[in-house]
This record gives sequence, structure tokens and C-alpha cells, in this order.
Amino acid sequence: MSRIPDIVRDFKLRTQFQDGNAETIHTYHESDLAAGRRVVVRLEHWQRQREIGSGSYGQVWLEKCTKGGRTVNVRAVKQVPTNGHIDYHRELEAITRFSHKNYYRCFTTSFGWFETPTHLFIAMEYLERGDLLAYLKGRPPLPESETKVIASQIVEAIAMMHENGFRHGDLKPNNILIMSHPPHIWWVKLTDFGLSKRIEEASGASTLLKGTPGFIAPELYELTERGTPYAPDLWAVGATLFFMLVKRHVFDSVGQLARYATNSKDFPTNLLIDVGATRLAITFIKSLMFVEPRHRATADIAFQHEWLQSGSSLPIGEAGPDSLFKSPPLSNGSVIDLSTEEYAPWDTGASHDTSSDTLEKGHHYQTSSNSNEEWNITAERAAIGQFGGKLRVAKELVHPEWRDAIAFSADSKILAVAGPNDPIELWDLSSHSKLPGLKGKLCIAFSPDGKLFASCGIDFHLHLWDAATWAELDYSNLTRYPQSIIFSPDSKKVACYANGTVAIRDVATGSKLRKFRFMFGAGGYLPRAHLAFSFDSKRILLTWANVLEAMDIDQGEWKGSFNLPTGSHALGFSPDGHHMAYTTRTMKTCIMELTTRSVTLEIDTNHTPLGVAFSHKAELFAIFLNEGGSHGGTLSLWDLRAKGKLSTTTYSSRMRSMVFSPDGRMIACTNWDGPTTIWIAGEPW
Repeated sequence: MSRIPDIVRDFKLRTQFQDGNAETIHTYHESDLAAGRRVVVRLEHWQRQREIGSGSYGQVWLEKCTKGGRTVNVRAVKQVPTNGHIDYHRELEAITRFSHKNYYRCFTTSFGWFETPTHLFIAMEYLERGDLLAYLKGRPPLPESETKVIASQIVEAIAMMHENGFRHGDLKPNNILIMSHPPHIWWVKLTDFGLSKRIEEASGASTLLKGTPGFIAPELYELTERGTPYAPDLWAVGATLFFMLVKRHVFDSVGQLARYATNSKDFPTNLLIDVGATRLAITFIKSLMFVEPRHRATADIAFQHEWLQSGSSLPIGEAGPDSLFKSPPLSNGSVIDLSTEEYAPWDTGASHDTSSDTLEKGHHYQTSSNSNEEWNITAERAAIGQFGGKLRVAKELVHPEWRDAIAFSADSKILAVAGPNDPIELWDLSSHSKLPGLKGKLCIAFSPDGKLFASCGIDFHLHLWDAATWAELDYSNLTRYPQSIIFSPDSKKVACYANGTVAIRDVATGSKLRKFRFMFGAGGYLPRAHLAFSFDSKRILLTWANVLEAMDIDQGEWKGSFNLPTGSHALGFSPDGHHMAYTTRTMKTCIMELTTRSVTLEIDTNHTPLGVAFSHKAELFAIFLNEGGSHGGTLSLWDLRAKGKLSTTTYSSRMRSMVFSPDGRMIACTNWDGPTTIWIAGEPW
């Protein structure tokens, strides 16, 4: 394969094959800063277990890591023929790009790719629940309420692809994998990115003969004029939703499709009516399946459709009094006052079994260094700013697989680390012990007064814990997939953000609730959103893309909307609510003072940062740049008062998220290759 894009080349795995292709060994050249070693060679052994899929595209294998693994123990490997003449660069670029943490909820994650002269191998996360087509086989059609939840997730993913200049090209139930399904929440991910279709085309097979006609747009058969390259994806979304509701294809043959192309009245609306589909559902599906591509809804517009924005998106059996959408779509900035008894308080009764919430007993750290003196953060140590911003690695915490969310306790003695699958890990930084794990997984936060810990996850529950005893105090139902959680500076409120909605709860009683629903303007989804309280705890701040919104919590009123420069994207807020960071279209990172909306520091980064963090008093700012590769980058520290750079440190891992400790003595970051790294002030080894 020639002319490989940088992002694709950096995801290629150095691979040896043994026993045919039944065993693969990947070689990694890494650095162990804690041990003072510049280069460490790590071998990762994978053994093929069984075939879990096959077709004209090739085969999919389940593989198990038998030695040297640091992230996951099992993976799915797609083996596709290349025959030396098929160029998969664009598909591989999509797979690698959408393996970034920003897209984790929408796409299957790739761990890299490798090849032989005749085959391409793509290592992906393994979702044991299979694909949507397999799920529907032997089951009745999905209820409209469940279909709507899945539709929202599919449209969000397609919108992400289109915004980044990619089209899927082969959307259908086979390429929608299931992360979870009832009785738990519906959570699906897109996969494949047109690889199978590309193989069929390269093999000389006509598109007219390959694939399911119901999922192929009429312009691809030249039955109508072509539109944008993205329009066929929206047709496929509509066809997929039709199949979920009816368990039949919209059109069983090209002939039926051709008749529809000449007479739009031939759309099989009656099949949707027969299964009880609502008018809104039918209107939505037909808006995606107009014959002429120019008349179809775009992904952004589709996401704003009344059908997706109305009704609860809770899984069947979990809809309850805390449901968010109980009325037609709200106007921009609508506020729902949830302080009445109609909505669930913290204590929702004895139905929630907390006996298994504490999941692990304490045990010693698994770290990469044996120096207890270096590890004891209770020892006197200079704050990072006082040491000129110079950093060195103190410890690396090893996990069964990668982690994303990370938080320090108010006294900086406890570090909490969370990932999508395993319990929350609580590390006592002074006693070298690992505390019992907690449920919650995705989003975590400590209260500033040090008394509480909050967590929420894919179980759609917001948990409150006593930060001293780790006993669960209360829990509450959420209405949507949570994306972030924060406490107010006065520790009296906790806010949870999920897909455009912020729910704010009174910590003491849980009975005084308010929810703000933020509409998204012209874009239909939030590529990345950040949440903060104002410094006085009276307002909630939310920013996505280049938009900043502020709401008065007590009055339930808008307090303004502010647009960053065109092409800018928000990166996050300072913990004190005084500052925010954003990156511009010209690849500059700017620090803005929120009261005056003035830019106090502008940094030429030339790349989009993968991670940023403010110190707790917004005196320091840390920024991690990948600089074009998939492994490693640079971590820079800036003095926000002096408006100058303090230091730049080369880092061998690819960072996921980063946070300062409240005492200013540490920076902790999670990484794509597994460990959590803790930095302290000092000269590098």
C-alpha cells in the first residue's frame, strides 16, 4: 500500500505471524520514564480463537491476548483480501480517525491494522452482543420507542462522519453493532465504514447485484440525478429504521425502487401504518428517503426532527417520572422546572440493590516503580508552578484496559479513575492502597468541600457517595446517556450533562430539581460539550463547538449566548468558572476570561489539542499536542498570570484526558495505551 496518510501509517502495528495466521505478535517500542528507560520493547501475543463472521468481504476472527497485553484481553480482527491492488486508505483513515475518544460512543474503536501481501487485518473492539440484524432475527419488530433511541444514535454518528468529510457508504443493520440492549439501555455503534462494499466493487461485482436493494439509494442505480456524496447515507438510515419497525425491506427489488423513482406515491407507507407507527415516525423516515437527493434531510437537520426530539429516550421498562421530554419540542433555551413531587428525588425506594455497588476489596497498587518515597504525595513537595513548570513521571497506574474519566479528591489524596467497562478505581495516594471499586463508570467528580463523590454511567443512574466512608448515600435516575458531571463551587449542587440537557440537583435534599434543555442551532448534535458552574454557583455554563450558553439556576432564565470566532471549538472551562479554553480555525489555542470575554492568552499550537487542563485557581494551563502521530506527543505548561510558557515535556503515550490536583502538586492523565500517569514537579529522569 503506497502513499499512506500519516494518521493511517501511525496506526499500523508491527506484526509477526506464527502458525499460519493463527497467532500474531505485535512489537511496541515504548518509553518508561519512571524507570529511566528511553526505549522498552514490549511484545503482545494474540491467539486466534474462532471465526465470528464471514462474507464476500472476508472473515472476522475472535482473538485472545495470551501475553504482554496492556489494554484489552479480547478483540475482533477483520481479515479482508487485498490482492495487492485495492486501496483502502480512505476507509482506514475513517476507522482510525473515529477511534478517537471523542467518538467512542458512536463508533467501534480500532486498535490498529496490519497486513500480509494478500490480506489486510483490522483489529477492533469486540462487542459480544453482535449486530442489529442478528438481534432482530427471531424477534418481532422493534417498538417505535426503542427504534427512536437507536435512530438518534445512528443519526448522531452519521452527522459526525459528514462533518469530518467522510461518508459511511454501507450503512445497514449488519454494520450497526450493539454495545447494550434491553433490559438495559440501547447503545449501538457504527462499524465497517464501507470496507465490505469496497471489496465487492474491487472484485468486479456490479453494485446492482451486490448488497440489499432496500439500503441502496436510487441515484446509485442512476434512477435519478446524483446529489451530495452524503445523501445515500441518509437514504440508508431511513431504510434501516423501516426494517427495524417492519422487519421487511422498503423495496424488495430494483424494479420496485424504479417504480418509486417515477412515482413517489409507491412508497410502502401502509406497512408502517400496519405496525402502528406514528405520523411523526413515518414523516421522519420519508424525509430521509425522497427520490431526489436534494430533497432529503441532511444529518444535522434529521437530528432536529420532531420525532427524535419528542418522547422519552429511556429504554423500555425504565421510563419513569424523571423523563425529560414530556411535551413537544421546546424552543431554543427552554427550561423545565422539576421541583415538583412529580419527579423522582434522590431516594427512590428500596428497588435499587446497592449490595454489589462496592465491587473490589483493597489491595496494593500495581505500578511501574518501587520507590515508595516518590509515591507518597503527603510528603512536602513543591507545587508545579513553583518549580518552573518542570515535570517528571512519579508513577503509572496499570489498569485491565484503558480509562477515560479522572478526578482528584479535594485534599489531593485520592485519585479516581473510570472507564466504560470496569468499576471505578479509587487510589489512595498516601497509603499505597487501592480502595474498593464503585459503580458508575463513565463520569466522576469530587465535591470541592471534600465530602461527596458523584458517579454516573451507562446504567442511567447518578450515584452519590460519602467520600470518607464510600457508602452510597443516594441515587437518581437519568433520562439519557451521561457525558459529564460536576459539583458547584459551593458543593451544594450537582449537575449532569447528557445530549443537550443539563439536570441540576440540590445535593442536600435532591427534591429541588431543574433541567435546562439546550437547542443546537443549525447543527443537530453536539460533537463535544463542556459543562461548568459560574464561580458564584449561580449559573450553569455549557459550551459546544463555538457556542457558549449561560443559564441562571434560581430564576431559570437565559443569561446570554456568546459565539466564539467562526471555526472555533471549545476545549473546556477552568475549575473556578472564570476562564475557558478554545481552539481556532487557524490552530491557535486561546484562553478567554469569561467575565469580560477577553482573550488573555493566545498559543500557536499548529495542531488541535488532544487534552487541556487548568489548575484549580487557573494559574497554570496544561496542553497536550499529538502533532500528527498516534503515539506520543508534547505536554506544555503555561503560566496564565505571566502569560508565558513554563516548560515542554516529551511524552511517549497518547493522552486521553488530564487534570491538575487541587493542591497544584500533580497532574494526572489517562492514556490510550492503558496506564494512568501521575506527574510531579521536578527534573525529568
